[in-house]
Amino acid sequence: MKNVLILGAGLVVRPIVRYLLEKGYHVTVASRTKSKAENMIDKHKNGIAIAWTVDQEKELDKMVSDHDLTVSLLP
Repeated sequence: MKNVLILGAGLVVRPIVRYLLEKGYHVTVASRTKSKAENMIDKHKNGIAIAWTVDQEKELDKMVSDHDLTVSLLP
């Protein structure tokens, strides 16, 4: 199973998250506001929401290394 990290939880994130989850990928959405990330995942069993901000560089390095693909949708 492929693991995909999505950075950001703005309006453009929902389609890619839904698509990946429907195709069986494990998707982690990391966003400043965890509730927005949770909303994108919509309680899907393959989804994880994480509260994260751009100043958390060590956490970013770890998240990127733990995933097969990272997509940044940050402004």
